[in-house]
Amino acid sequence: MKEIDEWVVIEQPCGCCGVKNKDGTVWGYPMVKGAAEAVVDFANWLGR
Repeated sequence: MKEIDEWVVIEQPCGCCGVKNKDGTVWGYPMVKGAAEAVVDFANWLGR
């Protein structure tokens, strides 16, 4: 699997979200979009 440079929000058609981390692992379902965005922002901030 291709490695990504940062964490990203994964949104499903039902509106629930999860996150994908740098090693490609998807987790956090079900999570509201605002919470997923906060996790991604914080994780990417820590990575800098």
